[in-house]
Amino acid sequence: MDLFLLWTRSGGGFACALAFATLIVSKTDTPTWLGWLVGAAAVGVALLGVVRVLPAITVWKRGLSIDGRVIALDERRSTGDGHRSLSTRVRYAFQLDGTEYAGASTWGNPSRTALLAVGGPIALCYDPESPARVFWDADLPIRMPPVASF
Repeated sequence: MDLFLLWTRSGGGFACALAFATLIVSKTDTPTWLGWLVGAAAVGVALLGVVRVLPAITVWKRGLSIDGRVIALDERRSTGDGHRSLSTRVRYAFQLDGTEYAGASTWGNPSRTALLAVGGPIALCYDPESPARVFWDADLPIRMPPVASF
């Protein structure tokens, strides 16, 4: 499951869909350049996705756990296609060697933040070489053995 989460967070689904579109284009009477264009777009989307998860991979590989505190719980309500949804985000902070660092989680399902309270504790993971690079443990889906890592 963790490999699947890494794949989806790195744009693998988009890349796969665009690669499939390239295959479809190549089987029809469309210009060859269009197939190459769609293929290049697939590679570009995959690379952008990987760049997006590189900070999390770095923290996962060499990160250290630390207790922080919740400084805010943000809510975002949206409506679309007749559906209403609620997303939440946690803003947190921690102190290390007299310096305070802060960060924020990704937007997600409110059930993730149900047990958190402003001012309460939160488990964080930070990069010792760059403490400003910090993630909430629940935002690090990359819980795979080192053999499967990059």
